[in-house]
Amino acid sequence: MVVKIIEFGMKISQGVGLTENRYFTLYFIFASVHLFHVLIGLSVLLFIWSSARRPEGASQILLMECGATFWHLVDLLWIVLFALFYVLR
Repeated sequence: MVVKIIEFGMKISQGVGLTENRYFTLYFIFASVHLFHVLIGLSVLLFIWSSARRPEGASQILLMECGATFWHLVDLLWIVLFALFYVLR
């Protein structure tokens, strides 16, 4: 997340913004949405981790499986989107 924020700052300081061209408009939008999803995914993983550490955590296997499935689905989605994004560049 820190690297992406630094990269955004460098692009903006070089005069590259959302309205520069279509590529950078899509780049900033996709990267920002990706950052948002990473934050949600990390929150879900933190919640699952804290639930698993509790004594009654073993009874919440379905919750943990759903969280892991969400994480992998979002990860797969963004791998495909970013691959397409850079191939179409």
